[in-house]
Amino acid sequence: MLRFFRRLFLSKTRDDRASDRIHAFLHGNGNVLTTADIDPDGAKKWAIYQSAMRDVKNGDLSSAAEKLETSCIPPSIYKGHYRDLFKIWRKWNRRDFTAGHYGVVVERVGKMIRYDDEMIREMLRYWSVQQRQDLPRDYFDKDRNLKITDVRTLRKSSEATGHKNAAEEAMELEQKILSMKAAIDAKTQRSTTKKT
Repeated sequence: MLRFFRRLFLSKTRDDRASDRIHAFLHGNGNVLTTADIDPDGAKKWAIYQSAMRDVKNGDLSSAAEKLETSCIPPSIYKGHYRDLFKIWRKWNRRDFTAGHYGVVVERVGKMIRYDDEMIREMLRYWSVQQRQDLPRDYFDKDRNLKITDVRTLRKSSEATGHKNAAEEAMELEQKILSMKAAIDAKTQRSTTKKT
């Protein structure tokens, strides 16, 4: 077991990012490791996420969205941060669309698309390294946080502002999402059929 920990942390010790407790643990001088010792960046993002969820519970969506957005920059593998940020932004998109603030909606959904793509790329990069193999590009498509309603809102808002190019791109993206969903459903159905 100790050999596993040594192998796991050796690359980090060369980068001098490991804490003193990891060194002590690996050399038999300590018996406690925390999440912050093993993954300090992940621990910071988890603390940000917890704080954002407290803000949501207290009704402070602006503060929660700001915190969640900071945890998405740089891109991370923490899908829940993106999911909850997008939930808040969807509420704002409905409000702004109803109020006729189409430009704000277009900008926000554009960010959602970019963040979702960045998250998937980061998940592919991270898990390809962890599994020591190149994963197929569609491997995490089922983990996307972008919904078809987001893209339809983008299309309607683009049409309302007269941005025909953006509306056409939204229609293409809508078709892409529908085809991804169909492919995921087909894979799920095939795996279910194999089990029975």
